[in-house]
Amino acid sequence: MIKKRTWKVLKRFFIIFSVAGFLLSLVALAHYSYLSSKEQLEFQSNEKFQVIQGQTAIKQQLAGVLSDLNYLTAYGEKYLLFNPDSANQNRMLNDLLLIFSKEKGVYDQIRYLDNQGVEVIRINYNHGNPVSIPKTNLQTKSNRYYFQAVQYLKQNQYYISPLDLNIENEKIESPYKPVLRFAKPVFDQQSQKQGTLILNYTGQTLLDHFIKATHVIQQRVALLNPQSYWLYSAEKSLQWAFMFGKETTFSKQFPAAWEVLRQEDEGQFIADKHLFTFVTVDPLPASYSYTTPRPKWKIVSTISLSNKQLNSTFASYIPLYSFMLLLLGLGAWLLAQTWIQHQQTELQVAFEQRFRQALEHINLLAIGLDNNGHLIFCNNALLKLTGWSKQAVLGKKWLDVFVAPEFKNQAIDIMHGIFNGQLHDIHQDTLIQTRDGEIRKVRWNNTLMLNPTGKTIGMTCIGEDVTEIREQEQQLLNLSRAVEQSPNVVMIVGMDGEIQYANPKFTELTGYTLKEVLGKNPRLLKSTNGMSKADYRNLWETIKSGKTWKGIFQNKKKNGENYWESAIISGIRNSDGDIINYLAVKENITKRLQLEKQLEQRNIKIAKSEALAVVGRMASMVAHDLRNPLSSIKMSLQILSKPATKAMEAQITELKKIALDQVAYMEIILEDLLSFACPSSLQPEWLSIEHIINETINILQGKIQRHQAIIETSFQTGLPTLYVDSRRIRQVLSNLISNAIQAATEAGESPHIMIVVMSKLGQDLPAIQIEIYDNGAGLGDTNTKQLCEPFYTTRTKGTGLGLAIVKRYVEEHNGTIILENNPEEKGTICNVTLPISSLVNVGEKHHA
Repeated sequence: MIKKRTWKVLKRFFIIFSVAGFLLSLVALAHYSYLSSKEQLEFQSNEKFQVIQGQTAIKQQLAGVLSDLNYLTAYGEKYLLFNPDSANQNRMLNDLLLIFSKEKGVYDQIRYLDNQGVEVIRINYNHGNPVSIPKTNLQTKSNRYYFQAVQYLKQNQYYISPLDLNIENEKIESPYKPVLRFAKPVFDQQSQKQGTLILNYTGQTLLDHFIKATHVIQQRVALLNPQSYWLYSAEKSLQWAFMFGKETTFSKQFPAAWEVLRQEDEGQFIADKHLFTFVTVDPLPASYSYTTPRPKWKIVSTISLSNKQLNSTFASYIPLYSFMLLLLGLGAWLLAQTWIQHQQTELQVAFEQRFRQALEHINLLAIGLDNNGHLIFCNNALLKLTGWSKQAVLGKKWLDVFVAPEFKNQAIDIMHGIFNGQLHDIHQDTLIQTRDGEIRKVRWNNTLMLNPTGKTIGMTCIGEDVTEIREQEQQLLNLSRAVEQSPNVVMIVGMDGEIQYANPKFTELTGYTLKEVLGKNPRLLKSTNGMSKADYRNLWETIKSGKTWKGIFQNKKKNGENYWESAIISGIRNSDGDIINYLAVKENITKRLQLEKQLEQRNIKIAKSEALAVVGRMASMVAHDLRNPLSSIKMSLQILSKPATKAMEAQITELKKIALDQVAYMEIILEDLLSFACPSSLQPEWLSIEHIINETINILQGKIQRHQAIIETSFQTGLPTLYVDSRRIRQVLSNLISNAIQAATEAGESPHIMIVVMSKLGQDLPAIQIEIYDNGAGLGDTNTKQLCEPFYTTRTKGTGLGLAIVKRYVEEHNGTIILENNPEEKGTICNVTLPISSLVNVGEKHHA
């Protein structure tokens, strides 16, 4: 209940303020009336001056046009340029009008019509580059209103058309082009009319001079034609209404004023609640002969009396009157303040109670803090999220209970910023800590609580747990950054085959911007030598079926340059598993293919070089290893060719043996050469490696006994059979065992050879590993790779093909051979690994 004393105070305030305000208004009104009457005369005089300025500007422009028309007609008549039948005269007239149009710059068109209204010459200004229209494009103007008027003109008579918009091909030219046509007939020396010269004066030039002259009253001045249509108005929609069949006229808007304007040539009067100031513009001086009614225009300034501007002198007193009125209002405010404050206090308390009740039942988090950061309210949603009870947290500092120590400084800065008004963003993401120590991210909407005087007394915060949302957003952001910064092209294509996205690498590679390719089909990248239609069809069938397509194709950049790229294309599925888009990840492999081609060419060159080197070594070997035995045979034959005696029988027998040994040696050399140069095809079969090794040792028994060598073998129990060519594997083992015996013999040792065979399981195919140990001098610093090269040997006698043949036969079985020094004892270890079944397919093909 409002006390009676308050009503009395308010009533007294109202009376004092009303009386003081009324007296102040009377003083201001009297002051304004005096200043207004003083400025009225000055204002009206200025209006007259401005409309006369506009009249003068128009007359000056029209006088110039008439002067140009008189000059052209007089010049043409004097020099007989208007003879329509003379091509030479027409050409001279055409050149004259071209120069005249360019120099004047105000005539959109200059026409010379014959007596039937047909254009003989037409010059178009063409934006400052006048052109003469070819005869084939000249038009007939006999049906135009201005020709109907000019065809009856006599000598020294003039015609001025209404100011209207130019029409080309029966349509109003756009943009609008106001035109005022000036015409005068031309005659020959016998006073026979030859045609009419028409100047299409650009009306916009006339209007621009008019606007410039009347710029002070530009917003209220108008130019009217004799029918009261607006030729110019600050309100553009009123202009040229008669050209579009509209009846928007000055006479309909101000009928009383138009009656005065129509009867008088100039004046100033009040009508239709407006002040009108006007003058009349006669386009032709009074001395000029004119056959039709003279088109007189009206320049009118219109000022609404109800909207008349406040005089500037009185405006300088407005601050004083405003200050006085402000003092009255301030007094009223001071008297009413007590009651308003009481009312606002009651309303605020009621609102806070209803607000808290609403916050208790919403699913969002809600808290209330006082100026010191103590929790004065929290709803059940917050307690459920954090695990606290209301009794445990009310009255406690928010920062101490709900903010982890490492985030406390950040939370303090945000809270101080909100309370001090320095943080204008009321939406803040902060981290809170539950009772169990879990960190949750909450998006808060913060609102300051104010008392009736506007002082901050606390803050209400409504929040939403966005922990999972922010994690998803971060994942999307990381994915987006990865795609944007990917060194490969990433493209997304819609189900309709149109490009929806491409990363910056696409622009870098192709030269096309994302804007240029959005909505386009990827085939715009297809080169002339690219993928065939069948391959493209297979690509789309693959990805539409839900499979992933991988391949290489050639595309074309924006600049026409071709490039190669490796692509993986697959479907993007929605939550229901349906394909909604296609993802293409592509890598530019142009340089890689170029490097591979260069490498291939280089390898070919190296192979050729190595082949030549092999030929060289072979020639050297043949020259050395075959020359010596041939020399021995030759010498033996020379001795045997002499007469033999009984004393020479033993020598002859020895010479025969030497010759046979040398022939056998040469046969070995030739056999090695044939084995290396012309290898036969593989004949694989399933065999026991133990059987092959024992069989090889039996074959070498003669050499073993000759060198008194000891051969030991060790076979792992349960060895699987091998799918190999037995003849070649026996030769491999024979060469390796023979080399081991020879290495020990050359080192001065009694040969002791150890052969260890075991199975080997790894990531590749299961295999058999054969290790051959000798007690020779070892490899020393010899390059092991070089030992297996054809025709390379460290011995004085030998072809150098033994290990080369071994290496070839082992690799034909997809195996490996490694030569190394024995790290524990002297000698060499030869390690041969043979896959168990790597030749199965080869063998099946061979037998087929």
